[in-house]
Amino acid sequence: QPLRSFGLFILLIAASSVAFSATITSNGTGGGNWSSSAWTNSPRTGTITTLNTSTAVTGVGTLFLTQINVGSVLKTTPGGVAIGTVASVTDDTHLTLVANAASTNGGISFQFQGMASTDVALVRGGDIITVDIPTAACASLSGNNTGAGAWSLVFNAGSQLTVSGAFTIGDVGHAGTIVMTAGGYLKVGNLVSGNALSALTPGSGTIEITGATATTIPASFNTFNNLTISGGATTTGGALTINGNLQIGTGTSNFVAAGFPLTVTGTTTIGAGTGKLTISSATGAKVFDGQVIVNGGGTWANTANTNVEFHNGFANNGGAFTWGTGIQIFNTNNQSLTNNFSIPNVEIDGITLTNPGTLEITGSLAETTTGILKQGSAATLNINYPDINYPGGIIPAGITIDASTANNTVNYIYPGAQSVIPGNYYNLSFSGGTTATAVSGLTISGNVNTDLGTTLHAGDFTHFIGGNLTN
Repeated sequence: QPLRSFGLFILLIAASSVAFSATITSNGTGGGNWSSSAWTNSPRTGTITTLNTSTAVTGVGTLFLTQINVGSVLKTTPGGVAIGTVASVTDDTHLTLVANAASTNGGISFQFQGMASTDVALVRGGDIITVDIPTAACASLSGNNTGAGAWSLVFNAGSQLTVSGAFTIGDVGHAGTIVMTAGGYLKVGNLVSGNALSALTPGSGTIEITGATATTIPASFNTFNNLTISGGATTTGGALTINGNLQIGTGTSNFVAAGFPLTVTGTTTIGAGTGKLTISSATGAKVFDGQVIVNGGGTWANTANTNVEFHNGFANNGGAFTWGTGIQIFNTNNQSLTNNFSIPNVEIDGITLTNPGTLEITGSLAETTTGILKQGSAATLNINYPDINYPGGIIPAGITIDASTANNTVNYIYPGAQSVIPGNYYNLSFSGGTTATAVSGLTISGNVNTDLGTTLHAGDFTHFIGGNLTN
């Protein structure tokens, strides 16, 4: 008998820990605040005791931590008479109201007007719901295909809504809109389009996709402010402009830039965890206006072998790279690389690209409209590709290097024919069995070194060497 009682005790504990979930529908009378007034009443678990001289609420068998949210309104059952608005939740059996309880109650069943993190939220057409608190949460959110007209979710400044599962924007008969003009933060398991006319007004808000399941960004959501990918795979479903920052990888995550244009105006950061940016299609221009940063654990993967534009530099803080055979085009603004890179094909258009670390180019260097590759102090540039990689096998006119900064070194290391790019050098080195040919007069402020097995053809030009020539 004692063992049977013990087993029953365990069963009761297990039963009481099962997550409670209710399906709660918006009021259908125009909506209201997420914290309470937007929603119909819903029964909660357990009983409560209140005093009209106190703000304290005590529960028995209650699950306040998961079933009650700050700002929601406790009500009597039956009758739905308001007892008070929740100011804070201490634990599963204790919470505090913003004012003394409206009535004294002893061990009564109760309901609430609000939404808890385990509840399923359904929105009627025509309702406008304002996210008014920083702790708004639900298990999933969608329309229920009733009511008239589009429904909307409007974020106040400083507000946050966390949807642990799917957020389906719109339904068969109603478009849904997300309005973040004032800011706010929306965190979702994944985004799903329920209606092709659904829309996002990004304002100054941030949307985070946690990747509960794979997400394809709805095509009608063509502009974001800040976008964070913190888990799973998120793929672009149409042309996409991110006016703010793109953050990939606060967890295991992959942002896939598919066959549509992509522009990121702010900073792109990859790898605050094991984040990955994959460019999977050559269709649609891929343009990064802000700096791109790839941290340790992050991966840049241009599997489509397409050209990519950069307007404010690129930083490698320990990331991994698959550049593909496309051209990395640096244009619009003078910019800089940060730390070390090995890039196959580089094009510099009308700006100065500064290399302050170690840069190896293994495919080709192209420059148009006065583009310049500039070496920083003590930087290293390794030219590791043959002349045959140039159109017609001849170095194009106009390609120059500004390597005059003190103590930097340019190495020609391809084991074959190479033309020496015109420009001013500090230290110049030839190794790896290269056969290098000058195509113009060179000014070398420091030293020139030619390793055994390498050949340097000076040509019919005048060269100035300020330091030593070592064979």
